[in-house]
Amino acid sequence: ERIRNLAESIRSICDDGFTCEIAPCASESDVLAVESEIGRPLPDILRDFFLNCSAKIDFDWLLDERRLGRELPQVFQKVTFGAFTFDLSMAETDWINWTGWQHCIEHPENYAGDAYRYRFDQLYPVISTVNGDVIAVVTSGDDHGRIVYFDHEGGDMDEAILAEDFDSFIDTWVNLCCPGPESWLLEPFYDANLRRLSATCNNALTWRSLIGLT
Repeated sequence: ERIRNLAESIRSICDDGFTCEIAPCASESDVLAVESEIGRPLPDILRDFFLNCSAKIDFDWLLDERRLGRELPQVFQKVTFGAFTFDLSMAETDWINWTGWQHCIEHPENYAGDAYRYRFDQLYPVISTVNGDVIAVVTSGDDHGRIVYFDHEGGDMDEAILAEDFDSFIDTWVNLCCPGPESWLLEPFYDANLRRLSATCNNALTWRSLIGLT
């Protein structure tokens, strides 16, 4: 419901390619079939999402500055699109793509990177970005539940903690109108002091006002 309301709020300032599609919830058998294909259970947060929210949500927007009626401030020059996409039918593909990170995480010395805080088997992909980055959930250990960004180019956002848990991440991200989720689109809203994505930092409040969410 929040996605539908958000879509209606910004539709008038977006390009004609605007998309908002929300499918019914998945069945238990649907989820079990995907888990069988993957060869492991989905994390509880994703199981709950697909069973109780939707089997697929595709909310995709591209800002049209002409319709917005003003030029974006410098800090938001790159924040021109966003996509909230969760699709049970793509879970197997997301998992296969994620396995490509295994060697990088286990052997960072081969990629001129620092050692990762987490083991590969502690992580599960939640969102895969178009450019190859991944937002993952920590599935075990002291940081269990945290949502973490992985930058395939090892940028400043690599292993950045976005939220303490999935619900907090979704709440914050939706309040920001789901920018990105590539790192450079999230960075304006990353609170360096809290080391978390924030919907209440100065940039976030300015952005929400700019696109008519306040």
